[in-house]
Amino acid sequence: MAGRRRSVLGILVRMLLVVLVAYGVLLFVSGMHVRGEADKATAAYNKYEQCIGEGDFAGAIAAVKQIASSLDEINRESDQWWWEYAEHLPVLGQDVDCMRGLVDVSNALANDALMPVLTQAEFLTTEGDGGFFSELANKAGGVMEMGVIIGDARAVVAQCRTQVDELPVSHFKEVNDMVAQVREAVVSVDDTFDALESAYADVLGAVDSMLG
Repeated sequence: MAGRRRSVLGILVRMLLVVLVAYGVLLFVSGMHVRGEADKATAAYNKYEQCIGEGDFAGAIAAVKQIASSLDEINRESDQWWWEYAEHLPVLGQDVDCMRGLVDVSNALANDALMPVLTQAEFLTTEGDGGFFSELANKAGGVMEMGVIIGDARAVVAQCRTQVDELPVSHFKEVNDMVAQVREAVVSVDDTFDALESAYADVLGAVDSMLG
């Protein structure tokens, strides 16, 4: 009887080990997929910075859309049951929280801060089909609207800065490196808004002088 109990216990232990190994493999494969999408987002952000430096707002918008697409894929992956379970595990749960918080911040930065500003900037730098005075009035209104759009975007950036600072420290260097990159991106985006705000304030002043 005791031998039978040991046999059943041994089978249960082996089954548990198989389940744990399978779960570990599942997490590893999923983690590699997340890492691949994170690398795509990083490459797209580098492209965005290059486009901003060249004044190519259409290219910058395309890069931000790629960032948003990669972040959506990471979100979909992290919503799978194996990550939901991992969130409640000791140690690993803190890393999952950090990663999810990082994605939330990056999403807000891309979709709620950068995209509205870049879309307006592209509109203001694209030649229209109207006459000179029609275009002048249209662009002047757009420049004034840009101030409001940048103001709203700055509020998002400020919130992102706070959220990044509140993220838990991960046990993985790669995740902490990504946190540092996003923190730098928040500062860089704020600097970009400074430059755009200054440039369009000068344009608005020139337009006022012409119309006055």
